[in-house]
Parts: sequence; structure tokens; C-alpha cells
Amino acid sequence: MYGIHLRTRTIRTRPDITTLWDRIRGRTAETTTIRVEQLVIIDIEERKYGPGKWVTGWIDGFDFEALVFAEHALRASYEIDQSRISKLCLRDHQTQREAYHWDRGLDYPAQNKRCKAAVECLAQHLAEIVFPSDGDPVKR
Repeated sequence: MYGIHLRTRTIRTRPDITTLWDRIRGRTAETTTIRVEQLVIIDIEERKYGPGKWVTGWIDGFDFEALVFAEHALRASYEIDQSRISKLCLRDHQTQREAYHWDRGLDYPAQNKRCKAAVECLAQHLAEIVFPSDGDPVKR
């Protein structure tokens, strides 16, 4: 099992949606901060056929499965924001309900800000953890 601690992630939301409470506190909707506390990778498994690795783990109350590649997809629309992730499923750990699903395109969008922060965090960090640029594989 791998344990990775991450810092606070800032989520950008629509600037025209600012609640009265946010205005009173001097905040705008653009700077909503969501904390991603911990990412735990349980398993990294080579695919039987073809390149890429299946990664399973959990992040902030979500179980996830992802198909991650060392190289970018030939079609940018097949991966999440240039992340090298072509398949990603997040399920709420408590209810086991699907919270997000991507299979070479968005099938089921993030259901809340916490889920969106988890997806953005995985998109930003997961491929580099699985396929580090320095060439050293992730050690258990």
C-alpha cells in the first residue's frame, strides 16, 4: 500500500455565483478551497494486453479505479485534462454509489465539490506517481 499526503487544492468555480454569505465574509466563488487530505494507492497492476496500468485506491472518502498510461493519448479527448488517465471511476466509500465516471469521455460528472477536487487531484498527480519522470518505478 502506498500513502501519499497532498496539500490543499483550490477549485475554481463560476465567478458569477457568489452567495450573500460569501460576500459578507469577503470571499468570491472563484476561491473556494477544498482540502484533499490523503491519497492511498492500494494496487498498481500491469494490463494483460497493451500498455497502461490499472490503479486502485481511495482519496478523501472515495474508492477509485483508474487506467493510467505512460504517454498521452493520440486523441486528447480520450484523457482527463492531459492527465494520461483514460478511465476513472470514483465511488463514495460509504454508499458505494458512483460519484464520477470517465471512459475515454465523461459518462457521469462529479456530483459535488469534494468529488471534483478528488478528480482534479488524481488528474494532476496520479500518472506522475505511477510513471515518474525520473524513471524510478513506485516502490511498495
